[in-house]
Amino acid sequence: MLGGRLVDGSTGNAGHIGHVVVDPTGPVCPCGGRGCLEAIARGPALVEWARARGSQAVDGVELGRLAAHGDSLALQAFARAGRALGVGIASAIHLLDVRVVAVGGGISQVHAVWPTLRRTLAEHAALSFARDVRVEPARLGQEAGLLGAAALFHGLYWSP
Repeated sequence: MLGGRLVDGSTGNAGHIGHVVVDPTGPVCPCGGRGCLEAIARGPALVEWARARGSQAVDGVELGRLAAHGDSLALQAFARAGRALGVGIASAIHLLDVRVVAVGGGISQVHAVWPTLRRTLAEHAALSFARDVRVEPARLGQEAGLLGAAALFHGLYWSP
């Protein structure tokens, strides 16, 4: 939302921050790019990164539980994601001049990601208008995308 209006872009893909490059030398993304936010910070990418370093986590939920219990590798995975999110969000703030950013998906519900995200954001959101932006977990958590799609479908196909 910008200026109280939904901005969806010419193809309906505006706001797809997952494919903002946050590390040009980072891992290859399923989109074909390299170092996209999603290639680093989405749940399956976190699990893959941690498993390549010896973690036994089978999914993001388990990796989150391990982080909550102080597992060093899980904490490193979420810190890595927090850095990528902080850089990506800072870039979006500078580009769009927003006042509030809601972070959704499963990762937003894991406490371990937030300290590094906030620290990285403070380092990279250096312009005066960007310093006081509120960044919070989406209230709908992991269900935000699904509920948004349902609301859009309802609005398109049901009229009173």
